[in-house]
Amino acid sequence: TEEAISLYKKAIQINSSHPEAYTNLGGLYKDLGNFDQALTSTLKSLELKPDNPTAHMNLGSIYKDLGNLDQALASTLKSLELKPDNPTAHMNLGSIYIDMGNPDQALIHYKKSAKDKKTSEQTAIRLATAYYYAGRYIDGIEVTRGKQGKKIENIHLSMLLCLNKKEEFNKCANSLIRRGVLNQQGVAAIDHANILFEQALDNGLKGNTLDSVFTQRIHDHEFSDAMIQELLTQLSSELMQSRAQGLVVNGMQTSGNILNSPDPIFVKLKELLVKKISIYNSSYDINTDKNFEANWEKSIYQLRGWAIIMNKGGNLKSHNHEDGWLTGTFYLQMPNKGANNDEGAIEFSHQGPRYPSGGAVFEKRLIRPSARDLNIFSSALFHRTLPFQSEKQRICIAFDITERSDL
Repeated sequence: TEEAISLYKKAIQINSSHPEAYTNLGGLYKDLGNFDQALTSTLKSLELKPDNPTAHMNLGSIYKDLGNLDQALASTLKSLELKPDNPTAHMNLGSIYIDMGNPDQALIHYKKSAKDKKTSEQTAIRLATAYYYAGRYIDGIEVTRGKQGKKIENIHLSMLLCLNKKEEFNKCANSLIRRGVLNQQGVAAIDHANILFEQALDNGLKGNTLDSVFTQRIHDHEFSDAMIQELLTQLSSELMQSRAQGLVVNGMQTSGNILNSPDPIFVKLKELLVKKISIYNSSYDINTDKNFEANWEKSIYQLRGWAIIMNKGGNLKSHNHEDGWLTGTFYLQMPNKGANNDEGAIEFSHQGPRYPSGGAVFEKRLIRPSARDLNIFSSALFHRTLPFQSEKQRICIAFDITERSDL
């Protein structure tokens, strides 16, 4: 990729009025997570050629990753105005509508994208995911049945459990286990099913994910009070856009990936989190990569972060991070303690909120975080936060680290 960037830069030096070179350069910068440069190159391309549908589509994708959903929507709609039958633009538009809390519009565009062979595989995953979150499991099963691929097969497994189809679930689970293609969504489904059906399928993670939770206090010399205050100031900015998030009660979640921001405070935050994730991987055995540092340097992993800001009475409903590998939370500010010491705490469990419980008893683990605490845990774990009655906001940075799917 670096070599390709160098070649495009040389091409631009020879001919600075080459819009396609700027478009392609912007795409390469985006792949590397350099969104500032990606935005600059793509805007330059459109300055030279305003009617380029690919550049408008790419611009929409960059804006979405930067958390600017209004601009993402406008750019993607402009791309489709110029090229109405572009399946990738329809797929991207569906994802933007999901983040904006408009699943009905998202399904319309996902279905348009699914008709094209080039995007049908990717779109099937997004369509199935949309059905899963809408509780339309039978529709989701129809989309996923017979499809091959790690992501879509694990979604299929999850929806079989939602429908309480024990025999089909176990057949599918054993196939995924045998072939070594479980992801965190499949692991979570197996952990829940083992308790529900009183069985012992292997989740492949070398242990109980409830034992994967790591908690550490971040000291002032690692990340100063001034830095935390700067983060809080940035998060209160009117430029910080929220995304639709049905799990958050009395609060909001920022859109996009704040760890892609070129702002120095977010760069420092990202460096801190990578360092702590590396320590986690070297210290724990459940769901870890002992070669994490080397693999991070090879850009095998990507880190995505967002802020969750809750007001009095706020809480986060039970969920897990199916697209993650490791998940974490860095607490910037916590509400004052109330009469109930558990207010604002985070609770972990194998009990999936969409799965049948059948009267089974699921073990729970509770952590009562303070400001400056950092938690890291397996993305398969379901977790929720408990409501609080303090007037002081509960503010944290949540993050996922995942293996790049484009490698």
